[in-house]
Amino acid sequence: MTPPIRGDKVDVYYLSSDRFPWALDIPAAGFNYPCESVNINNAYLKFGAWVNSGGTAYSDWYSNTVQGYRNTENIFP
Repeated sequence: MTPPIRGDKVDVYYLSSDRFPWALDIPAAGFNYPCESVNINNAYLKFGAWVNSGGTAYSDWYSNTVQGYRNTENIFP
């Protein structure tokens, strides 16, 4: 099945059936990725809310270190 394409000719976005992006271009040096076999939602706790908002809410989901944003046990050091 061909993935749905969102955007115009300049910006094309590939999304899964649950609207999650296939890839991320994170504008931060030193991004700590989730541990192996850990879903990104279980490491970065606001990621799902960011996706569901279309990127308008929690745009700092990857950089904010305030309690409630990260589960550090699931993030590779």
